[in-house]
Amino acid sequence: MAHKVYPPYFHRLIRTCAFQAIGLALIYILIACLISLSKHWSYNTYAFDLGIFSQSLWYTMKGNVLYNSPEGMSHFGYHFQPILLLLLPIFRIAPYSETLLVIQSIALGGSGYLIYRLAATLGLEHKMALLVEVFFLSSPLVHGVNFYDFHPVALAVPTLLVMILGLRGRRWVVFGVGLTLSLMTKEDVIVALAVFGGVMLLAQYLKGNRLRKAYLAIFLSSLAMGITAMVVAKIASGQDIPPMLRCITERWPYQDRP
Repeated sequence: MAHKVYPPYFHRLIRTCAFQAIGLALIYILIACLISLSKHWSYNTYAFDLGIFSQSLWYTMKGNVLYNSPEGMSHFGYHFQPILLLLLPIFRIAPYSETLLVIQSIALGGSGYLIYRLAATLGLEHKMALLVEVFFLSSPLVHGVNFYDFHPVALAVPTLLVMILGLRGRRWVVFGVGLTLSLMTKEDVIVALAVFGGVMLLAQYLKGNRLRKAYLAIFLSSLAMGITAMVVAKIASGQDIPPMLRCITERWPYQDRP
């Protein structure tokens, strides 16, 4: 039998660094989607949290912004996650819980390629950068996030990587997009970025008596978004102390448990 002959450009394509890195990410996305959807179809997903986000988007399409019955109010009262609103166009086309599971798998799988890009910018050769991507995509921490319902904060993984890549490459539009989207994923990320920006500003000041504008932008935008989150949570809940603040304070007693 004659062997099938592929065009020369195909062989050149599969040998390119980008093709191999993207290929790994696509393989992960395919496997992760199959696992996530299988869990959902076998009744191994829950009202907390997949049901909350599916219903929040469904009610938003009906005009009641991020309302859901498990929380009894707009989700903004409990958590500041406006990135959910950016998913509405996709959810309108496919208004199913499975849509959110697929989006999460694509986000985390795509993060593998961003990890590869970051490793390459740090000076690692192609094979080593590819190995870093494999380690990331095979990490139990990534699986734990991806295969336990849907959580918008998982989208902070690719958005933060975009921010870091923009910062390292001094591509300020990319940096700004990554920073903005990261601040929209959850109030926890806002706090983390505020601390990061503040620590980097202090470290640079002590080291060279100067302030880098990028870190100042991270710190100030985190403060502004944090204030916005508090105001939105209060309005959405209609309570003097919104549930979002109670969620934050109630977590501390669990810190000393296994």
